[in-house]
Amino acid sequence: MSSPNNQGASLPDEGKGDERKLIETLRKEAQEVKDCFTRYSFAALGIATGVFGLIASQMKDHPWVAFAAVPVIVMLVVVARIGTYKYATSNRNFGYELHLGRAHASGQPQFVVYEEAMLAWRIVQATIFKSLHSWWGLKRGRVAWCVMPQHHIGSLKKDARYAAGSYLRNMLWMLVVVTGLAVIPLIMLAFRKPADDLQSWGCISLVGCVPYTLYRFWRIFRDCKVLEGGMKSIQGCAVMWDAVVQAHIRAARKTQAGSTEYIKKLAEETSLLCASIEENCPKNVGELTPTRCANCLMFARTGGAATALVNP
Repeated sequence: MSSPNNQGASLPDEGKGDERKLIETLRKEAQEVKDCFTRYSFAALGIATGVFGLIASQMKDHPWVAFAAVPVIVMLVVVARIGTYKYATSNRNFGYELHLGRAHASGQPQFVVYEEAMLAWRIVQATIFKSLHSWWGLKRGRVAWCVMPQHHIGSLKKDARYAAGSYLRNMLWMLVVVTGLAVIPLIMLAFRKPADDLQSWGCISLVGCVPYTLYRFWRIFRDCKVLEGGMKSIQGCAVMWDAVVQAHIRAARKTQAGSTEYIKKLAEETSLLCASIEENCPKNVGELTPTRCANCLMFARTGGAATALVNP
């Protein structure tokens, strides 16, 4: 579906057919970021174990060593947050491969130079995600059911189940448990007898660390849910990549290659996609019909030009 006027869209590596090489590179990067998180996690656990040993051996004579738990808590929270970033990258890469496979299977392959696609992703995906997600979760009336297969399976009321990967969640729970252990020395310090300035500082540290830790892990597990079975899962990224590529191609056709107007056109196409999701996706998955899905998909692929071909 490429056009001679489409100067922004082309085959990977100038059309030399290196799609397989691109996929291998994306797979390698996805595996590397997962391995990186695993290394970071076990390194953090090793450091925490060493600090716990130091605290246990010295706290009786030097109770101030309990404060060594504070940087450990911060480190564990940071590593957990890194994990969600790493998995977002991994799912984005695998989602791109899934998108390419589906495009080939549909007989409508549309290749875009990967760096062009990434530029479009940072605008289209970020905008749609913000449009669909509120502080507490999905916004009412703006739910892209196509990126969450578990909702479709659940609507059938059968015995079928959707099993998302749980490695990230398990690793996060391990970090949570160790973080909880790191709080114990601060609790002991805060309630030590006799009361003194050191105990006061222990109370201050405890009051500061506990809310911070609970809040950060609440946000991390919320992101984990989105990564495992939501918009940032592999399935969600594949659906999003289709919208990204289509929006990029339409924006590129309306501008000259390298023109600053491209960003504006891409933003306009993204706004149209958000409007389409709001119009076609119902609040309840039980109200979702093939016609509504077809309308939304056609809108994503044509920018609304052929929406009228599908009766509402």
